[in-house]
Amino acid sequence: KKDHRFGDIKMPYNSVVSMPLKNKNDVIGVINVFGKSIDLGENDFELLSIISDQTAMAIVNANQFEKVRISSITDKLTGLYNRRYFMDVLRDEIERSQRAKEAVSLILFDVDYFKYYNDKNGHLMGDSLLKKLGEILMKSVRSIDTIGRYGGEEFIIVLPMTKAADAYEVSERIRASIEEHQFEKEEDQPNGNITASIGMVTCMNGCLNELEMIKEA
Repeated sequence: KKDHRFGDIKMPYNSVVSMPLKNKNDVIGVINVFGKSIDLGENDFELLSIISDQTAMAIVNANQFEKVRISSITDKLTGLYNRRYFMDVLRDEIERSQRAKEAVSLILFDVDYFKYYNDKNGHLMGDSLLKKLGEILMKSVRSIDTIGRYGGEEFIIVLPMTKAADAYEVSERIRASIEEHQFEKEEDQPNGNITASIGMVTCMNGCLNELEMIKEA
């Protein structure tokens, strides 16, 4: 309690042992052991060191597993979910919609004249455009909505518990955001800027499966 670094901390402890959790040379966390009085011998410190090493290893392995899992379900270019994962989510949401008797909506859109943009400006510019579109989409939906890259320039969004009127508002907001955003080299497009064509479908009672919903959209 006399140490100036603990002067503002109000706690019923007199002592603390702090063990870093290290991955090679990086500190990724810390284990703190508090007590009214801590009197540790060499064996105690060795035990704490072993616990710290094992904990650090577990954290590193867990983080690595999560990175691999995320990589397997996301599109590398846009960071959105890939088609395989999105189809699983859509299937689950349709089943949930059937059980809860709630609406589920789907939005599908593609970029107008994307091949023209790609051919004229190159694939790097095309990739940059798709990445920016992904960022616009992420800002346009709720946290419970799921966005995926369905194809080359096609994007897809599932909106749980969303009726047609609300889904239309979302799709219109997305369409307007894309049209209003200033993309590089968009002035050379056939219609003068980057736009998107959007289709939408709402299923009220789970009567459509995932492929039928996509077809309707």
